[in-house]
Amino acid sequence: MTAMSQKLEKGFKPLFDGKTTNGWHTYNKQGIGGAWQAVDGMLHFNTAYRTAAGKRDGGDIVTDRVFERFHLKLEWKVAAGGNSGIMFNIQEDAAYQYPWQTGPEMQVLDNALHPDAKIIKHRAGDLYDLISCSIETVKPAGEWNEAEIIFSGQRLQLILNIF
Repeated sequence: MTAMSQKLEKGFKPLFDGKTTNGWHTYNKQGIGGAWQAVDGMLHFNTAYRTAAGKRDGGDIVTDRVFERFHLKLEWKVAAGGNSGIMFNIQEDAAYQYPWQTGPEMQVLDNALHPDAKIIKHRAGDLYDLISCSIETVKPAGEWNEAEIIFSGQRLQLILNIF
């Protein structure tokens, strides 16, 4: 995830400062897993990262701030065969082990190589497991995709590469 441009559009506030993981934490935890790193202006998940004890240290991350209505703009890319997502309107609660148990997700996926792409409503840009994209506009793995998620409290709109 990167800042879409150095200059913010009027009314937008950055969620990522381009230099640190400040403003983010692992779901239902204090702090952020070491696999999440700010690298070259990008929020990057390092799949090879392990703690000194050899454990993975990543997890799903959420912003420290809570939003009821929002217009989120970001860029994403995945490696070949990659699978991720942008979850929103999640609720942090010890009763739920994972954020996907509490909120919807815009799918982030390599549609060419990941097996999930064979499942309708699991392809990049879909509202995961609920609604398929009306037009498939995802770019290949390794290329940047521009995404928007707009939630007014009443209406939800997902946009992928239509600018």
